[in-house]
Amino acid sequence: MSLESQTNVQCPKCGYNQAVTVWRSLNADVSPEAREDLLAGRINVFDCAKCDCKAGLGVPLLYHDMRRQFLVQFHPFEALDDPELFSEYDARGDSVAAAQMSQMSPGGGMEYASRVHVVFQMSELVRYVVFRERLHAHHQS
Repeated sequence: MSLESQTNVQCPKCGYNQAVTVWRSLNADVSPEAREDLLAGRINVFDCAKCDCKAGLGVPLLYHDMRRQFLVQFHPFEALDDPELFSEYDARGDSVAAAQMSQMSPGGGMEYASRVHVVFQMSELVRYVVFRERLHAHHQS
């Protein structure tokens, strides 16, 4: 499932308010056009309509590729100062919620869901997606 919504963002440079699409979850199989936008650096980015300011939005984003069976979770680096972040993962770094989801569908092909790769930069999320896609292609040939 992909989750996107509109929110108003104030430009940090000129103060102009504008609506921006914010993605919290992106499923590559359900929203292939959003996958392309992610790879092109257009997801969760503020691009001011009044001035030349362009800035990333510090919004957590879960990327899910069902066909290639992997998940990547982006958290803004500042989230490391929030103790709540650590309650989302077990001591090995596996996602507690994803593990529960994979247990609810035994034999449903979601066993990989507890192995969420966590990153703290959007550029690293993109690099990991490209790596996993190329790895998958390599092993398919």
